[in-house]
Amino acid sequence: MTTSGGEARAVELLRDEVALWLTTQVGPADVIAAACEVIVAGADSPAVVDLAGRSPRESSWIIAEATLAALDELHLPPLPPDSEAALVAASLAMCRRFLRGQVSARELARWAHRTVGHEGPAAVQGLVILDDDYDDAEHVGVGAEAEVDAAVEREVTLLMRS
Repeated sequence: MTTSGGEARAVELLRDEVALWLTTQVGPADVIAAACEVIVAGADSPAVVDLAGRSPRESSWIIAEATLAALDELHLPPLPPDSEAALVAASLAMCRRFLRGQVSARELARWAHRTVGHEGPAAVQGLVILDDDYDDAEHVGVGAEAEVDAAVEREVTLLMRS
């Protein structure tokens, strides 16, 4: 499937929104809006059109079914709820939000700690632990939080490359 740059970005956003929906970071309306963006960007996919036409008030089971079909038609791997793949995909989505300036380093680390936790995927543990480092930095003093901010940036780079 050949896609344009705009279509590829829209598909990435859809995957991000699906991952974040599965971790309860966003609601079904965000997934549906992202599906609309994929269509606007030029995708010709009946399953994406079906998802875009859904109401956010519909059952989460119906939205999930439509989402799985859309991901499949876009040749994206499925994201089973409560899976390591969903947590990693959601973490990557949050990293992209960080890189776009939509969340701070502290917010990203806090999200990772609360959503992924210490028992979550190994790939995300660096961010999870940095939330603890922020807590420690509050007691250390001047400059400590900036050091943790820089560590978050390094972890994001590592995670995005994995």
